[in-house]
Amino acid sequence: MNLSSLILTIETIFDINLYQPEIYFLSEIPIDIIWTEVLGFVLLRLYSLCYLHLFLLITLQRLILLNY
Repeated sequence: MNLSSLILTIETIFDINLYQPEIYFLSEIPIDIIWTEVLGFVLLRLYSLCYLHLFLLITLQRLILLNY
């Protein structure tokens, strides 16, 4: 898969023009998706989201207990 086919797919789905091939020579740039890095990034984001929710929950609990 190269970048040009990915951009064409996005342009077809959303009916938009992302770039003009006459100006940007992106068809020659290969793209290689490293799925382990994608998975690592997703897991890191999920962990940070869970940590944030836990922090907010504990903070809210303390605020509620202080008011009573």
